Amino acid sequence: GTVSAISLSLQGGTLIPTDSGFRPLRPAIVWSDTRCREEAELLRSTLGADYVYQKTGWELENGLMLLQIAWLRAHEPELYAKTAYFLSVPDFISARLTGIPALDLSDAGINQLADIRKGCYDPELLRFCGVREEQLGRLVPTGQIIGHLTEAAAEELGLSTDTVLVAGAHDQYAVASGAG
Repeated sequence: GTVSAISLSLQGGTLIPTDSGFRPLRPAIVWSDTRCREEAELLRSTLGADYVYQKTGWELENGLMLLQIAWLRAHEPELYAKTAYFLSVPDFISARLTGIPALDLSDAGINQLADIRKGCYDPELLRFCGVREEQLGRLVPTGQIIGHLTEAAAEELGLSTDTVLVAGAHDQYAVASGAG
C-alpha cells in the first residue's frame, strides 16, 4: 500500500548545531552529557532552577539544550558563531525529511527553551543561552502536518513526495499515552 503519512517519536534534549543546509557542524551533545555544570550554576544564581521547571516542566540538571547551547557559546565560540540552527533530534530529522525544522511542544519542553503553558519559546531562557528563536525549530502541535517529504528524502526512503511528516511527541510522553 501507499504510505500517506509518517510521524516520529524521538529522544529530546540532544543538541545538533547545523549550518543553513541542516548539516551538523560537530558531533551532537547527547541529553545525558553532564558537561554543563558551570552553566547550570550560573542559571541557578540568575533565573533560578524553579524558573526553568515552571516554564519547561523539566528540572534543571547539568545538560539538555538550554545549557548545552550556553556551554557551546563559552567553550566553542567560533562554532557557536557560525551555527545557523540549534536543533534537537526531532527538528533535525524533520528538517532532513521536509526542509522544515519543526518539533512539537513536548519535545520543546525537554530542550528547556520553551514555555510549555504558553506554547512558545521563552525570551528569558533564549537570552540566557544567547540564541534567537529563528535559530530553533518551529513549534507545532502534536498531530499537525509539518510538510511533504523532499524529493531526496522520498527517494532515500522509497516513498512518494505526497507523503507527509506529522508532528509526533517526545518518547516518554508517547509511551505514557500509549500505556494509558
